[in-house]
Amino acid sequence: MRPQTACATARATPPAIAMDLSLTLTLLAVSVAVAVFSGWRGARPPDLSKGPRMAPWRFIMLVAAALAFLLLIHLASTVGGRTYPTSY
Repeated sequence: MRPQTACATARATPPAIAMDLSLTLTLLAVSVAVAVFSGWRGARPPDLSKGPRMAPWRFIMLVAAALAFLLLIHLASTVGGRTYPTSY
């Protein structure tokens, strides 16, 4: 019988990574700020003298808004103490 080493037990149980409330609120504020900024940049009329836009501002706005929506769901489950969807 081989003795177990510390490496074998460490590999068996991976560390739990959890998002606390402050990290969720910080990421929510950053994603809302990015969505608002990129929405503003995407709504500006194109300036042909500067050339084409190199950043897809509307797509960035959609991705940031989707992330903010997911973070709102996570915030509701964190504050409410209930996980969604509930299993019966």
